[in-house]
Amino acid sequence: MAKKTKAPIAVEQIDAMIRTIRGVRVMLDRDLAKIYGVPTFRFNEAIKRNRHRFPADFMFQLTPAEFDKLKAQPANSSQIAMSSGKHRGATYRPYAFTEHGALQAANVLRSPRAVQMTGRPKALSHLEHVIGASSYAGRYGSHTHLNGVYWLKIMTRRNDGALLISNLHDCGKKKVKNVSMTIEPDFVFPLVRGRDVDRWNAKASCEILIPQDPDDPAKGYPEKDMQTRFPKTYAYLKQFEEQLRERSGFKQFFDVETAPVYSVYNVGRYTFSPYKVCWREVAADIRAAVCSPTADKVVTFDHTLVGVSCHSDQEAHFICALLNSAPANFVVRGYVTLHPSPSILKYIRIPQFDAKEKLHVQLAESSKACHAATATGNDSALESLKAANNSLAAKLWELSDAELKDIEDSLADLS
Repeated sequence: MAKKTKAPIAVEQIDAMIRTIRGVRVMLDRDLAKIYGVPTFRFNEAIKRNRHRFPADFMFQLTPAEFDKLKAQPANSSQIAMSSGKHRGATYRPYAFTEHGALQAANVLRSPRAVQMTGRPKALSHLEHVIGASSYAGRYGSHTHLNGVYWLKIMTRRNDGALLISNLHDCGKKKVKNVSMTIEPDFVFPLVRGRDVDRWNAKASCEILIPQDPDDPAKGYPEKDMQTRFPKTYAYLKQFEEQLRERSGFKQFFDVETAPVYSVYNVGRYTFSPYKVCWREVAADIRAAVCSPTADKVVTFDHTLVGVSCHSDQEAHFICALLNSAPANFVVRGYVTLHPSPSILKYIRIPQFDAKEKLHVQLAESSKACHAATATGNDSALESLKAANNSLAAKLWELSDAELKDIEDSLADLS
């Protein structure tokens, strides 16, 4: 009877194995061994034989203090103590692997599971011109720490500009009372959430109240000025004062003695840029879309999304075209410890957009066409447009047709 191949470990299980040690997201040797389907001692033997391929930014061994701290955590103590114990001495300390180290370990092991999770070796060899630092930085969206107060539905837009709103009181872990009242429109913006974004498509499904200071968006709008200039908004927020003050994010990121109690975390000038590229942080691959202004308001996004703020619609679509391409997604899928977090832009070489560069403009137009086809549900047109987009991205990264085909085939194997 043929031996059954174990099913790949779910993304959720992999996420639980990621730890932050020395300020870096890493995975321990025993966890990577489990992911790649080999015993821990065999995993470490392979690493030892290829030690020269693992510099300090790929792998490091935990210090005794770091190991003691790890073992002291209830969820870790028994597992770490028992894991492959018969192969380990009393002085054993695990190794931690960064994103680069995890991929290198897969290349060294070449186990069936490692190949399945990290792609074909030939395709991996084509990524030389794709991997590299981007000219852009990604950021998480705004984090209210009490969505039920800040997430709104507009019931009526009055002739004087005021808004009759109802809060989405049952959103998030903490529930709040449902309130319907009129507030000023100045701090209300369309909100895109994780559920609202997929590849080539983003559509705001509610509004968000962001009562921050326009001159210094990281800070809440001064309370005295809020009372006098925006009394309706102030009255609305005042009803939730006790719950707002108890927010973990308010206590952690603001001076509770001086900051307005309604201050929102992770807001900056980038929050209000007119054009953005957004994608979900918790996902197996990149599914990016462009967010453009609606009417006279910029679209904002929440903390479950990662975004890049852009100066123009063309720039946003240029970035989106590259992020959604097969080579970029192969880079993300190759680094098994990465979700598509802001850090992916450290590994995908996206140049600064130049409107004078013909290829840059072609990529921007490609993204626009893919967005349009997705919006109309034209799947047959979308398939050919995606293929054309991959070809343009390959041209930018100096990949041949054969190399692109290897990457696309490997992505299909990973799906």
